[in-house]
Amino acid sequence: MDTLKVDYGSLRMGNLHEGKSVYLVYTERNGVLLDNSIWERELRVEEGSDGKIHITQKWKNQDPKKGRTIYSVSDYKTFRPIYHYTKNGEVGIEAFDFQVNQIVGSDSIANNTKKGFKLATENTPLNWELDLEILQTLPYGTSQYFAINFYHPGGNQSPKYYLYEVIGETDFKTASGLTIPCRQLKIEYGTKNSAVFWISKNTNQVIRMEEVHGPFKRYKFLLDH
Repeated sequence: MDTLKVDYGSLRMGNLHEGKSVYLVYTERNGVLLDNSIWERELRVEEGSDGKIHITQKWKNQDPKKGRTIYSVSDYKTFRPIYHYTKNGEVGIEAFDFQVNQIVGSDSIANNTKKGFKLATENTPLNWELDLEILQTLPYGTSQYFAINFYHPGGNQSPKYYLYEVIGETDFKTASGLTIPCRQLKIEYGTKNSAVFWISKNTNQVIRMEEVHGPFKRYKFLLDH
């Protein structure tokens, strides 16, 4: 296959969009709405020889247990993760430091429920919590498939390469009648589990996502940026 194994030298960091973006995220089953949230995301670039990317997320939900505050730090030149913090209304605080060949629970963060966490890694994976930003930096036009080493910090699934396929191009029409030329990027998680992303050809931002997990569907729509 025409596959590019994504590493830290292949991402186009100049495609990142600084500032704020807002997504509507909702889940349904058989057309019945089960849950909805507003995700506010803000990306700030700290340039220089030791430059960093700071991404702050606020997930707002009518159920306080489903709300989250997330703060992530990555290397400005490569997107290599450095630090990740989540305050979850249900499980509390989870904080991690990405070190050479391992990910560990941050011991300097008070009430960190992952303080004793340790995971050895041969290659530092990309932070899957930042996929909406990372997908902006893929070198579209060079390959049809991208193999990306992703990991959800603290998750039960170990880091591994996931295959994303460019399945075509289409126009996305907004409610106001605006037409946005998009690429469609698909990932197959397993049987009856997949997701398709609509990515603007002009800005490389994710405009829409449709995810299927058996009878459940989850959607993300970019409301403001």
